[in-house]
Amino acid sequence: MIDSLPIAVCDNIRIRRSKIYSAEDFRGYQASKKRYFYGLKIHLMVTQDGHPVECFLTPGGFGDVDALKYYAYALPDGSIIYADKAYFSTVHIFSTK
Repeated sequence: MIDSLPIAVCDNIRIRRSKIYSAEDFRGYQASKKRYFYGLKIHLMVTQDGHPVECFLTPGGFGDVDALKYYAYALPDGSIIYADKAYFSTVHIFSTK
């Protein structure tokens, strides 16, 4: 299973004062809470038992679909990736079933 969650450096109201990340690429949107944030996203892949297998960071504005295209990881033969609809268009590409 893979999913992402934001690591907010600051909320939308304080973006102009942020000095850590100054590029617009780091401005992301968290649909579940209907809010913008400034920072990173962590993408975490876990086993059925919840043990972490892989993780990687992307800028907050980087889409989940694009993240899977650019990140290389090794999975055992027969592995299936389960994901939410944010990853849907690339999940079938990465399934090794």
